[in-house]
Amino acid sequence: MTPVQWETAQVKAVYEDMVAVLLSSLHPEAERLDGSGGDGGRDVQLRHDGRLDLFELKSFTGRLGSAQGRRAQVERSLEKAAAHNPDSWTLVVPIDHTERELAWFDGLRRRYRFPLIWRGRTWLDQQLATHPAVVRYFLEGGDSHVVRVLRELQQEQAALAGGIPDALQRLQVLRQRIDELSPHYRLDIAIASDTITVALRPRYRGAERDHPILVTGSFAFPDTPTGREAAQRLERALDYGEEVVVEPNFVRDLRVDLPGRLGEGITNPKIILGPAAEDPAFRLDGRATISDPAGAPLGSLALRFDQRQAGRRGGVLSGQDITGILRLQVRVDTVTRKGNIAFQLGEPAEELLPGALLPTLRVLRHFHAPNRLQLQIGGTPALQQPAPLPEAEPVTDAFLALVEDLEQVQAASKAVFPLPKELTREDMAAIRRAARLVAGERVAIATTGPATFTVTLTDPQFFEKLVVDDTAVSFTFTEGDYIETIAGVEVPLGAAFVTLSSATVANRAELLATRPWRADQQLPVTLQPSPGVQLEILLARSGNGDSA
Repeated sequence: MTPVQWETAQVKAVYEDMVAVLLSSLHPEAERLDGSGGDGGRDVQLRHDGRLDLFELKSFTGRLGSAQGRRAQVERSLEKAAAHNPDSWTLVVPIDHTERELAWFDGLRRRYRFPLIWRGRTWLDQQLATHPAVVRYFLEGGDSHVVRVLRELQQEQAALAGGIPDALQRLQVLRQRIDELSPHYRLDIAIASDTITVALRPRYRGAERDHPILVTGSFAFPDTPTGREAAQRLERALDYGEEVVVEPNFVRDLRVDLPGRLGEGITNPKIILGPAAEDPAFRLDGRATISDPAGAPLGSLALRFDQRQAGRRGGVLSGQDITGILRLQVRVDTVTRKGNIAFQLGEPAEELLPGALLPTLRVLRHFHAPNRLQLQIGGTPALQQPAPLPEAEPVTDAFLALVEDLEQVQAASKAVFPLPKELTREDMAAIRRAARLVAGERVAIATTGPATFTVTLTDPQFFEKLVVDDTAVSFTFTEGDYIETIAGVEVPLGAAFVTLSSATVANRAELLATRPWRADQQLPVTLQPSPGVQLEILLARSGNGDSA
């Protein structure tokens, strides 16, 4: 490609537009700023991964000296840009700096904490060589080239109807040629049976603003059930920004004003109207308050709306609470302030600790009829009347109590883990048992057979009499670290007293054969609980070791 003649009046007239589109081609998330009210020292900005990178575009040619006030202009732009606390600032100008110009720019670098970058003529020529559509569009009459290729596309459509098997391959070649001519949009072409689908997609963020697409025409719906339903769907789409498909038999006199007159020759179209592309920066905070039939508040949740659709009368907001359990979609008529709320309750958006879930669960415990929900956005009620809630109870008292128990157990044991998605009966029993223990209660555990303990003798003579007499007595042991297993996680609860209120020694013969015994000797003792006797656990304030 022939290098751009940057000194010509034609180039200077389109310089900012052309270079802004080039930067958007290099960085599809770049945002162009309208400088009519002052651009704050940046013509293009790039916000990505928490960074803010700014670009200032100057069409100066020749030299960047102080005689014409050019350096002063750059310095003023840089000073304004610094107020935005950027991560970098780039000057894009079709001048390769001299040593003196570089020394001046290095002086600016020493005055600011963020990097300053100079992109000159060589850099511009290199980038445009790899993005020829930008030059063709702005400097070589790209529109007329696109129209010529479009005519070839129409010819290929006719060829396809005649059954030529290689039509798809030739259409893809045409698609590539159009992509090389349009810097704002790309074409996606697909063939199904004898139908060609052409989708026009923006190349970068803001391409629709640089080259908007205008559609004019009319629709005709017959007075039939199908026609009336289609008309109602279109009306809702126009009013609230929802997606709708209008079949070709309802479309009349359609004209699509696409860049480069790409809309010429479109016939028998199926029209799909839908919301604009999502804005990743969109965020709107709100609050959902649940009240009883008398209007008394029962609790509230903070909401974050991250999607929106807008139409003539109102729009639709979509969002969720901080946990992601409550998802809702609000349709609002901004004229009447009437509308409706669609609710969906599900699993959290990510695994969360019980303590993080409890505030939401305590509010959702009341998320059922006859209670109602009032939605506020920006401190103002979104709808005139509160919305009725469904009959079903999504959060029961039993489930809420279980999560509260698990939170208490984790706080006491310091063993924290997200609330498991599935809990077995054994897991739930272990949670309740552990919660009672950390609350200081004595917990009974059913045992159906002998239990073996390792005991440290403190009184050998007493223990010998106990074994020889074979009488049922009460045994209490100290366990150094009692553990409950919950969803595969071992939760240590600390030292505990383990008591059998009535039991006999089951391995008497083995023990007696090891006499004589001495103090502090450890022995494995198997105890047989008396009928109906359960093992009792009580957490100890301090442990003294195993003893009998």
